[in-house]
Amino acid sequence: MHQSSAGSTPARVLLLTKYGRRAAATRFRVLQYLPYFRAAGLDVEIRPLLDDRYLERRLGQGRLAPLHALSGVASRLLTLKDVRQFALVVVYMEALPYLPPFFERSLALLGVPYAYDFDDATFHHYDQHPNPVVRTLLSSKIASVISGASLVMAGNEYLAEYARRFNAAVEIVPTVVDVDTFRPATARPRGERAVVGWIGSPSTATYVTERQRLWEQVAAGGRTVFRLVGAGPDAIRAPYVEHRGWTEETETDDIRGFDIGIMPLRDDPWSRGKCGFKIIEYLACGVPAVASPVGVNGRIIVHGENGFLCRTDAEWLAALGQLAHDPDLREAFGRRGREWVRQHWSLQRWGHPVAGLVARAAGLATHAA
Repeated sequence: MHQSSAGSTPARVLLLTKYGRRAAATRFRVLQYLPYFRAAGLDVEIRPLLDDRYLERRLGQGRLAPLHALSGVASRLLTLKDVRQFALVVVYMEALPYLPPFFERSLALLGVPYAYDFDDATFHHYDQHPNPVVRTLLSSKIASVISGASLVMAGNEYLAEYARRFNAAVEIVPTVVDVDTFRPATARPRGERAVVGWIGSPSTATYVTERQRLWEQVAAGGRTVFRLVGAGPDAIRAPYVEHRGWTEETETDDIRGFDIGIMPLRDDPWSRGKCGFKIIEYLACGVPAVASPVGVNGRIIVHGENGFLCRTDAEWLAALGQLAHDPDLREAFGRRGREWVRQHWSLQRWGHPVAGLVARAAGLATHAA
């Protein structure tokens, strides 16, 4: 095993993501850890399967680009030609979505260890797919990938519980934020109307859109306005709704502009695998959160302390109404929420431990805690 020290040669690590920087997963599961990786003696190279142009087209136009995707698959397969120069390959989610796990099996045949990192219930893409052919061919794919990994990093307990069925080397690594970047506004104006905010992508905006009648009731008194960031053209269009496009440059300012942050979810297997990242962003910025008590949400929100967990429409109405009418309560919840995130869900808490996990998987002896 190599010794990690200031004068030692860094261990080369290849990190395979699905998308580039435009994807939140790439930024928060990978890019923000780069300084910690370097400090742990790792030389990390990142190769996305699909570049930001592909994702922008998909988010903006709602269309796939098959030729672009095929080019990405070809490039990923060519990676196998030079993969032996790396001490470790880290696969985020999947090397080749909707294809059998021959890439990961090839790594094993080539004698290159790999770590597997996931923060969504990817396995449900396959074992619950409506197409029986997909279920038959790929329902065991993620299990196979997990079983061959030298390290598995799971975003929450639901995912870890699944992974432990196939591999003992499982660590829970939540998706976290840098609390020096995600911080409260210096002065929060108290306007006549409370801003109930949501941030995400068109694929998750359906959780907001399907509750439109509830939001209409919340907004009926004229004390609230809903602000949706990144929801896309098919989300709710109503007089009480403001729409903003998502950009990395304005992301934190948009969240700071919320008085209340929401994360409604369905209670289904896919949602139970989610990592509550919206809530973590809200609380880090001193914004109280109201969310469905699904999966890890119930651990991030301490009900009645930094937000509310709501199952029924009546509970949602009561919680949003109480926070909308009480700015002092919002401020108190926001203070407690930010401290909770700082202690448990921040990059400052997880940076060195995650780098240590990857360094050890790459064969470095490290004292990272």
